[in-house]
Amino acid sequence: MKTKLILFTIILTISLTAGVSACDMCACDLPLIRLDNRSGWHAGVSEQYTSYKSLRLDGHSIGNPAGQYLHSSITQIFVGYDFTRSFGVQVNVPLIYRSFRRTGAAGIETGDVSGFGDISLLAHWSPVRIEHDDFFFTARLLGGIKLPTGDSDRVLEEANESEGEGPASGVHGHDLALGTGSVDGIFGADMHMQWRRVFLDAGVQVAARGQGRHDYDFADDLSWHTEVGVVAWKGDALKLAVAARLSGETKGEDTFRGVRAEDTSSATIYIGPRAVATWRDQFSVDAGFDFPIRRENSGVQSVPDLRFQAAVNWQF
Repeated sequence: MKTKLILFTIILTISLTAGVSACDMCACDLPLIRLDNRSGWHAGVSEQYTSYKSLRLDGHSIGNPAGQYLHSSITQIFVGYDFTRSFGVQVNVPLIYRSFRRTGAAGIETGDVSGFGDISLLAHWSPVRIEHDDFFFTARLLGGIKLPTGDSDRVLEEANESEGEGPASGVHGHDLALGTGSVDGIFGADMHMQWRRVFLDAGVQVAARGQGRHDYDFADDLSWHTEVGVVAWKGDALKLAVAARLSGETKGEDTFRGVRAEDTSSATIYIGPRAVATWRDQFSVDAGFDFPIRRENSGVQSVPDLRFQAAVNWQF
């Protein structure tokens, strides 16, 4: 009974860690995937596509007569090695493409940006693993650093915005930057619990931002998720699972030249379906949609209307 109470407390604590938004531009929601707790290499690719087509002012919907939008695609290639079934490392290389339409001093501007994002180096450790009959539970801690390999020059556009040289835009320079220009720390924890065919996943991740280039400092951000699902099909080689996922992300206000940027904080909560297919515990495909059910922001910003996430992972 005491063991069940401890497990319930851990799960509840992780699941309720909400209220604050991770930034899409720097690929904060890092894929850290393992199919099985065993040593060896794993590699794969993940995709996060987010569509921003709605404008909000301080959390309230406003009109968008100019048709402003931001479409963001972050593709991450990752390679990792597990030294034991409880400890491993991983490197993530993001490739970013964004197209946009926004207002500016010269009128309506359309364009796109692309390139490498900020590379991340991660380590993970699983201190807890419980297996008993039809019950399985594991918890994992992760930590690492993010290197400033992505181009952050777009944040210099904030100088014109802060001086009021152009009309308010929902797509800002910090939205188009491919990196933060800072060395950041990444910390988090996640867990997986399964009883027979029913499972629960939950996790939280924090990015602690360092001092950025161009005297622009991105705010710390936090992302979290909780997911409940069932193994719908379990064959000799193939397993299919479906789940419902609740997730969120939050960040505070950035700082530019010692002044708070008042159009940079946000908090979003998503809900959506997810599906996972696993082949012989060596190959997996994971995909899902996220729909925002709560969106808060400061200043005028384009906010997310839809997010799609997918990952392919191979363990060898």
